[in-house]
Amino acid sequence: MGQVRFREADTADARVLWSTKHEAIDGLVTGEYTDAELEAWTPDSGAISDFRRAIDSDPFDVLVAEADGTTVGYGVLNRSEARIDAVFIDPEHSRQGIATSVMRQLESRASMDGIDELTLISSLTAQGFYERLGYQAVAAETRTIDGTSIEFVVMDKEL
Repeated sequence: MGQVRFREADTADARVLWSTKHEAIDGLVTGEYTDAELEAWTPDSGAISDFRRAIDSDPFDVLVAEADGTTVGYGVLNRSEARIDAVFIDPEHSRQGIATSVMRQLESRASMDGIDELTLISSLTAQGFYERLGYQAVAAETRTIDGTSIEFVVMDKEL
């Protein structure tokens, strides 16, 4: 894999970002979630329009990570809520430092915008990753998606 580069997403990226999220969730090998929970969490193709809206919306910074011209991951900073809304890495490129780089990019952007504390909602699977980056669990959160309750962790970090 070549050097990872970052760029702002545009609406033409919506489908590949949806696919990246889909593959990342589908690729989880975890004891934390059941197959039914993973299926409910995995977005259907109707979510592509949600990606387009987020990319076009002012409060969101949608950052695409690319290597050799291929999207390998992405992250979303919600500036108005001082929250990281998403970080997903294609499973074929996981454990290569890409997620850490995405997080550092988003934190840097938040800091430049005057944000001094970030919140995120972590999967149970990713909680340890975020803890290694200095985030602390502050609450449990249950979200109901398509009638299925899924456990997440609210985390925050002072920048």
